[in-house]
Amino acid sequence: MCRVLVFVGAIGSKAIMFNVKTCESAIDFTISSEPSSAYSVLEECDAFVKRYGVQDTASVTVVVRELLNNAIRHGNQQEASRLVKVSVSHVEGYRFRVEVEDEGEGFDYAALDMTPPQDPRLLESRGYILIHSLTERLVFNEKGNRVTAYLDLAD
Repeated sequence: MCRVLVFVGAIGSKAIMFNVKTCESAIDFTISSEPSSAYSVLEECDAFVKRYGVQDTASVTVVVRELLNNAIRHGNQQEASRLVKVSVSHVEGYRFRVEVEDEGEGFDYAALDMTPPQDPRLLESRGYILIHSLTERLVFNEKGNRVTAYLDLAD
């Protein structure tokens, strides 16, 4: 049995949408490309993985946060009318799958450089380096607007 929560409203002059569907082994979100929506997604994801006995949720939080930031900022160019879909699924044990898709044009994921920058204080280009270091595998769709990350959250 699944539970669905839908919120449609406004923050200031921007219309936003937040839809969450929680089922036995997955939690799915559809949100407006508003950075403020990300916090609620992170809270719900944290609670979801804790249901499976995960004590340290930092890895899944970082992965979801970075993928969401990329989808909102780079994929959808922060256009609130564009949506981001997020899904977190329990695979088995402490293994989870995170999928994030935006409505943007995509990007050339084959050109991603996963090596840390010379200056670790640089803020740009850290997202996929962090994601790569915390996941077992990353899979991109052909267009480059959907990424699936596989995590093992065993302590």
